[in-house]
Amino acid sequence: MEGGGVSVTGYRYWELKRTFALAKDQNEDWIMFALESGSISFAVGSETGEAGGGEAVICPPGVWLKRKVLKPVTFHYVSFRVNGLPSSARIPDFFAENDMFRVLANRCHIRFTDRERFFSNLRMMREADKVAKDQAERWRNYCLGDLCVQSVYQELKKSVVPASADTLMERALSELRSLADAPFEIRQVASRFGMTPVQFIRRFRNATGQTPLEYVTALRISKACLLLEETEETLDAIAEQCGYESGFYLSRVFLKQRGIRPSEYRKTYKV
Repeated sequence: MEGGGVSVTGYRYWELKRTFALAKDQNEDWIMFALESGSISFAVGSETGEAGGGEAVICPPGVWLKRKVLKPVTFHYVSFRVNGLPSSARIPDFFAENDMFRVLANRCHIRFTDRERFFSNLRMMREADKVAKDQAERWRNYCLGDLCVQSVYQELKKSVVPASADTLMERALSELRSLADAPFEIRQVASRFGMTPVQFIRRFRNATGQTPLEYVTALRISKACLLLEETEETLDAIAEQCGYESGFYLSRVFLKQRGIRPSEYRKTYKV
Protein backbone atom coordinates (compact mmCIF):
# COMPACT_ATOMS: atom_id res chain seq x y z
CA MET A 1 0.00 0.00 0.00
CA GLU A 2 1.38 3.39 -0.96
CA GLY A 3 0.86 7.00 0.06
CA GLY A 4 -1.37 7.27 3.10
CA GLY A 5 -1.46 3.51 3.79
CA VAL A 6 0.27 1.25 6.27
CA SER A 7 2.85 -1.50 5.87
CA VAL A 8 3.09 -4.40 8.31
CA THR A 9 6.70 -4.93 9.44
CA GLY A 10 6.09 -7.74 11.91
CA TYR A 11 3.32 -10.12 12.95
CA ARG A 12 2.84 -12.76 15.67
CA TYR A 13 -0.22 -14.60 16.94
CA TRP A 14 -0.37 -15.61 20.62
CA GLU A 15 -2.95 -17.90 22.18
CA LEU A 16 -3.88 -17.81 25.88
CA LYS A 17 -0.68 -16.04 26.88
CA ARG A 18 -0.44 -15.81 30.67
CA THR A 19 2.36 -13.28 31.04
CA PHE A 20 4.39 -10.91 28.89
CA ALA A 21 8.14 -11.48 28.65
CA LEU A 22 8.63 -7.69 28.72
CA ALA A 23 6.68 -5.44 31.07
CA LYS A 24 7.48 -2.42 28.88
CA ASP A 25 9.40 -1.45 25.76
CA GLN A 26 9.84 1.18 23.06
CA ASN A 27 9.79 0.50 19.33
CA GLU A 28 10.81 2.27 16.13
CA ASP A 29 7.53 1.19 14.49
CA TRP A 30 3.88 1.54 15.45
CA ILE A 31 2.65 -1.37 17.58
CA MET A 32 -0.86 -2.84 17.77
CA PHE A 33 -2.11 -5.44 20.24
CA ALA A 34 -5.41 -6.69 18.75
CA LEU A 35 -7.20 -8.82 21.34
CA GLU A 36 -9.46 -11.79 20.59
CA SER A 37 -10.09 -12.76 24.23
CA GLY A 38 -8.77 -12.28 27.74
CA SER A 39 -7.71 -8.88 29.07
CA ILE A 40 -4.66 -6.72 29.73
CA SER A 41 -3.84 -3.48 31.50
CA PHE A 42 -1.73 -1.01 29.53
CA ALA A 43 -0.02 2.35 29.60
CA VAL A 44 0.86 4.16 26.38
CA GLY A 45 2.92 7.11 27.45
CA SER A 46 0.79 8.81 30.14
CA GLU A 47 -2.49 7.15 29.07
CA THR A 48 -3.59 4.05 30.98
CA GLY A 49 -6.47 1.61 30.80
CA GLU A 50 -7.63 -1.96 30.32
CA ALA A 51 -8.47 -3.76 27.06
CA GLY A 52 -10.29 -6.99 26.27
CA GLY A 53 -11.63 -9.03 23.37
CA GLY A 54 -12.74 -7.00 20.35
CA GLU A 55 -10.41 -4.15 21.29
CA ALA A 56 -6.95 -2.96 20.30
CA VAL A 57 -4.12 -1.03 21.93
CA ILE A 58 -2.00 1.11 19.61
CA CYS A 59 1.35 2.66 20.49
CA PRO A 60 3.18 5.24 18.31
CA PRO A 61 6.93 4.95 17.60
CA GLY A 62 9.30 5.97 20.38
CA VAL A 63 6.61 5.87 23.10
CA TRP A 64 6.88 3.55 26.10
CA LEU A 65 4.30 0.76 26.02
CA LYS A 66 3.68 -0.96 29.36
CA ARG A 67 1.41 -3.99 29.63
CA LYS A 68 0.33 -6.73 32.02
CA VAL A 69 -1.90 -9.77 31.50
CA LEU A 70 -5.02 -9.67 33.67
CA LYS A 71 -6.69 -12.78 32.18
CA PRO A 72 -4.94 -15.21 29.79
CA VAL A 73 -5.00 -13.35 26.51
CA THR A 74 -5.28 -14.42 22.87
CA PHE A 75 -4.07 -11.62 20.63
CA HIS A 76 -2.35 -10.53 17.44
CA TYR A 77 0.86 -8.51 17.74
CA VAL A 78 1.37 -6.25 14.72
CA SER A 79 4.18 -3.79 14.08
CA PHE A 80 3.73 -1.41 11.16
CA ARG A 81 4.86 1.80 9.51
CA VAL A 82 3.02 4.73 7.99
CA ASN A 83 3.65 5.08 4.26
CA GLY A 84 4.24 8.50 2.74
CA LEU A 85 5.63 10.09 5.91
CA PRO A 86 9.00 11.68 5.01
CA SER A 87 11.57 11.72 7.79
CA SER A 88 11.65 15.51 7.58
CA ALA A 89 7.84 15.90 7.94
CA ARG A 90 6.26 17.35 11.06
CA ILE A 91 4.17 14.47 12.33
CA PRO A 92 1.36 16.68 13.77
CA ASP A 93 0.97 18.38 10.36
CA PHE A 94 0.91 15.04 8.53
CA PHE A 95 -1.66 13.55 10.90
CA ALA A 96 -3.86 16.65 10.89
CA GLU A 97 -4.39 16.23 7.16
CA ASN A 98 -4.94 12.45 7.25
CA ASP A 99 -8.01 11.22 9.12
CA MET A 100 -6.71 7.67 9.48
CA PHE A 101 -3.46 8.66 11.15
CA ARG A 102 -5.05 11.42 13.22
CA VAL A 103 -7.23 8.72 14.79
CA LEU A 104 -4.23 6.44 15.38
CA ALA A 105 -2.25 9.28 16.96
CA ASN A 106 -5.08 10.25 19.32
CA ARG A 107 -6.62 6.90 20.21
CA CYS A 108 -4.32 4.42 21.95
CA HIS A 109 -7.32 2.25 22.91
CA ILE A 110 -9.98 1.35 20.34
CA ARG A 111 -13.18 -0.60 20.99
CA PHE A 112 -14.40 -1.94 17.66
CA THR A 113 -18.17 -1.67 17.31
CA ASP A 114 -18.28 -3.93 14.23
CA ARG A 115 -16.87 -6.95 16.03
CA GLU A 116 -17.62 -9.37 13.19
CA ARG A 117 -15.50 -7.31 10.79
CA PHE A 118 -12.78 -6.91 13.43
CA PHE A 119 -12.49 -10.65 14.05
CA SER A 120 -12.71 -11.38 10.30
CA ASN A 121 -9.65 -9.19 9.70
CA LEU A 122 -7.76 -10.90 12.50
CA ARG A 123 -8.65 -14.33 11.13
CA MET A 124 -7.38 -13.37 7.66
CA MET A 125 -4.15 -11.97 9.11
CA ARG A 126 -3.52 -15.27 10.85
CA GLU A 127 -4.39 -17.36 7.79
CA ALA A 128 -1.94 -15.36 5.68
CA ASP A 129 0.73 -17.82 6.85
CA LYS A 130 -0.80 -20.32 4.39
CA VAL A 131 0.17 -18.30 1.29
CA ALA A 132 3.47 -17.16 -0.21
CA LYS A 133 5.45 -14.56 1.77
CA ASP A 134 4.90 -11.65 -0.64
CA GLN A 135 1.17 -12.42 -0.81
CA ALA A 136 1.00 -12.72 2.99
CA GLU A 137 2.54 -9.26 3.38
CA ARG A 138 -0.01 -7.67 1.03
CA TRP A 139 -2.83 -9.59 2.69
CA ARG A 140 -1.88 -8.33 6.16
CA ASN A 141 -1.44 -4.78 4.87
CA TYR A 142 -5.00 -4.84 3.54
CA CYS A 143 -6.38 -6.26 6.80
CA LEU A 144 -4.52 -3.73 8.95
CA GLY A 145 -5.63 -0.95 6.63
CA ASP A 146 -9.23 -2.04 7.05
CA LEU A 147 -8.89 -1.98 10.85
CA CYS A 148 -7.65 1.59 10.52
CA VAL A 149 -10.60 2.47 8.28
CA GLN A 150 -12.94 1.04 10.93
CA SER A 151 -11.34 3.33 13.51
CA VAL A 152 -11.88 6.40 11.32
CA TYR A 153 -15.48 5.42 10.59
CA GLN A 154 -16.22 5.08 14.31
CA GLU A 155 -14.79 8.56 14.92
CA LEU A 156 -16.89 10.07 12.14
CA LYS A 157 -20.03 8.41 13.50
CA LYS A 158 -19.58 10.21 16.82
CA SER A 159 -20.64 13.50 15.23
CA VAL A 160 -23.81 11.90 13.84
CA VAL A 161 -26.89 11.10 15.90
CA PRO A 162 -26.65 7.32 16.43
CA ALA A 163 -29.59 5.07 15.62
CA SER A 164 -30.93 3.31 18.68
CA ALA A 165 -33.78 0.91 19.44
CA ASP A 166 -33.62 2.07 23.06
CA THR A 167 -36.29 4.77 23.27
CA LEU A 168 -35.04 5.94 26.66
CA MET A 169 -31.57 6.50 25.23
CA GLU A 170 -33.07 8.31 22.25
CA ARG A 171 -34.47 10.76 24.80
CA ALA A 172 -31.05 10.87 26.43
CA LEU A 173 -29.47 11.82 23.09
CA SER A 174 -31.92 14.69 22.75
CA GLU A 175 -31.22 15.77 26.32
CA LEU A 176 -27.46 15.76 25.78
CA ARG A 177 -27.81 17.79 22.58
CA SER A 178 -29.78 20.42 24.48
CA LEU A 179 -27.16 20.57 27.25
CA ALA A 180 -23.99 20.39 25.14
CA ASP A 181 -23.58 24.18 24.84
CA ALA A 182 -23.06 24.68 28.58
CA PRO A 183 -21.17 22.84 31.35
CA PHE A 184 -23.15 20.08 33.10
CA GLU A 185 -22.57 16.99 35.22
CA ILE A 186 -23.42 13.54 33.93
CA ARG A 187 -24.85 12.53 37.32
CA GLN A 188 -27.57 15.15 36.88
CA VAL A 189 -28.56 13.72 33.51
CA ALA A 190 -28.43 10.16 34.85
CA SER A 191 -30.73 11.06 37.74
CA ARG A 192 -33.33 12.46 35.31
CA PHE A 193 -33.53 8.98 33.79
CA GLY A 194 -33.65 7.22 37.16
CA MET A 195 -30.13 5.78 36.95
CA THR A 196 -26.76 6.08 38.62
CA PRO A 197 -23.96 7.56 36.45
CA VAL A 198 -22.44 4.09 35.97
CA GLN A 199 -25.77 2.59 34.87
CA PHE A 200 -26.46 5.50 32.53
CA ILE A 201 -23.03 5.39 30.88
CA ARG A 202 -23.24 1.61 30.39
CA ARG A 203 -26.75 1.74 28.88
CA PHE A 204 -25.86 4.71 26.67
CA ARG A 205 -22.76 2.92 25.34
CA ASN A 206 -24.71 -0.26 24.66
CA ALA A 207 -27.32 1.72 22.71
CA THR A 208 -25.02 4.07 20.76
CA GLY A 209 -21.52 2.57 20.73
CA GLN A 210 -20.00 5.53 22.59
CA THR A 211 -20.05 7.13 26.01
CA PRO A 212 -22.10 10.27 26.78
CA LEU A 213 -18.87 12.25 27.12
CA GLU A 214 -17.62 11.09 23.72
CA TYR A 215 -20.94 12.06 22.13
CA VAL A 216 -21.06 15.51 23.75
CA THR A 217 -17.40 16.17 22.98
CA ALA A 218 -17.99 15.44 19.28
CA LEU A 219 -20.93 17.87 19.24
CA ARG A 220 -18.92 20.58 20.98
CA ILE A 221 -15.87 20.25 18.77
CA SER A 222 -18.02 20.29 15.62
CA LYS A 223 -19.60 23.54 16.80
CA ALA A 224 -16.18 24.97 17.65
CA CYS A 225 -14.99 24.16 14.13
CA LEU A 226 -17.95 26.00 12.66
CA LEU A 227 -17.32 29.09 14.83
CA LEU A 228 -13.62 29.07 13.99
CA GLU A 229 -14.44 28.95 10.28
CA GLU A 230 -17.25 31.51 10.22
CA THR A 231 -16.49 34.07 12.96
CA GLU A 232 -13.65 36.18 14.31
CA GLU A 233 -14.56 35.48 17.93
CA THR A 234 -11.82 34.79 20.45
CA LEU A 235 -11.13 31.26 21.62
CA ASP A 236 -12.47 32.10 25.09
CA ALA A 237 -15.75 33.32 23.55
CA ILE A 238 -16.02 30.19 21.42
CA ALA A 239 -15.27 27.99 24.44
CA GLU A 240 -18.12 29.60 26.38
CA GLN A 241 -20.56 28.81 23.56
CA CYS A 242 -19.35 25.19 23.38
CA GLY A 243 -19.67 24.28 27.04
CA TYR A 244 -16.02 24.71 28.04
CA GLU A 245 -14.77 26.86 30.89
CA SER A 246 -11.91 28.48 29.00
CA GLY A 247 -10.20 28.76 25.64
CA PHE A 248 -7.19 26.97 27.15
CA TYR A 249 -9.26 23.90 28.00
CA LEU A 250 -11.03 23.94 24.63
CA SER A 251 -7.63 24.08 22.92
CA ARG A 252 -6.49 20.94 24.75
CA VAL A 253 -9.63 19.00 23.84
CA PHE A 254 -9.58 20.30 20.25
CA LEU A 255 -5.96 19.21 19.76
CA LYS A 256 -6.71 15.73 21.10
CA GLN A 257 -9.81 15.32 18.91
CA ARG A 258 -8.61 16.93 15.66
CA GLY A 259 -4.83 16.63 15.89
CA ILE A 260 -4.41 20.37 15.28
CA ARG A 261 -4.66 23.49 17.45
CA PRO A 262 -7.71 25.78 17.04
CA SER A 263 -5.55 28.67 15.79
CA GLU A 264 -4.00 26.44 13.11
CA TYR A 265 -7.43 25.07 12.18
CA ARG A 266 -8.83 28.59 11.74
CA LYS A 267 -5.86 29.60 9.59
CA THR A 268 -6.17 26.48 7.43
CA TYR A 269 -9.93 26.18 6.95
CA LYS A 270 -11.26 29.72 7.13
CA VAL A 271 -12.48 30.67 3.62
